[in-house]
Amino acid sequence: MEIIMTQTKKLISEAILKLIQTLPLQDLELLQIKLYDQIQYKRNGYGVSLSQSDNTMPKHDRKAGSAKHLNIVMADDFDEPLEDFAEYM
Repeated sequence: MEIIMTQTKKLISEAILKLIQTLPLQDLELLQIKLYDQIQYKRNGYGVSLSQSDNTMPKHDRKAGSAKHLNIVMADDFDEPLEDFAEYM
């Protein structure tokens, strides 16, 4: 079973590399940024590993400021009431 998993991982890695080589430079740069973000996300203990057989989330310590690299911007009027719900207020 372990040999099959190793061979499967190798085939997947080779297939990914072949696909990457066909990408235009602009797409490749975006892919590198997304891959970097995903690796950082996993390094910080979030997400579920493909090797985990159950659907439980790994335990991790939450750290203040761990999402700083996400550059989340909220609208200035985020806390204002929505016009769509005016009739219910």
